[in-house]
Amino acid sequence: MPYFDGDHLSIDFALYNGNIRWHFAMKGHKRDNGTFTHWEYVECPSDILEFVEEWVAEFVPDHSGVVNFEFIDGNLIEFHPRMTCQWVDLYGKGWLECVVELYKGDDWHFKNEADTGFSFVLHTTEDGMYDWVTYNNPDIMSYQLTYAPDMRLSEEANHDTHYRLAVVNGRNPDTCKEAIKDLSLLIQRHA
Repeated sequence: MPYFDGDHLSIDFALYNGNIRWHFAMKGHKRDNGTFTHWEYVECPSDILEFVEEWVAEFVPDHSGVVNFEFIDGNLIEFHPRMTCQWVDLYGKGWLECVVELYKGDDWHFKNEADTGFSFVLHTTEDGMYDWVTYNNPDIMSYQLTYAPDMRLSEEANHDTHYRLAVVNGRNPDTCKEAIKDLSLLIQRHA
């Protein structure tokens, strides 16, 4: 089995009757341990768009809905019949409403205005149970706490040594980094 070590792209597509109507590509920035520090909006490479068009025509030719493709170094590694929930708010106002209409059978009507977006991740190496926190920062688009306060991180995580605590989305990378720093001070382990 080949090992791919290039750029990791996660791309959501809106399909209508097997035709691409919209896409949004994010590039993952990795740590040495394989987890991601953050994701950044990038233009989708034309060769990947062509590949996805051909793949959809062969495997899901009549599909209408939102799907996700994952690529490393231009090689398809995963297909998901769902969107990436981590950065839906980066897509823009009205996007989710268009998804609902798409699943009702209407064509895609969303106009993509997003040309930037970042999603930063807060990790910890300390297993345990963590308290929920409330955080307010008008300069970010959203934050997500990615753990259950009544479970140990190791009970719900798919990594043994690095656990995801939070995700911060926004248009400015510096603002997102600052929010991650704030959350790292607010989120406390209680058991």
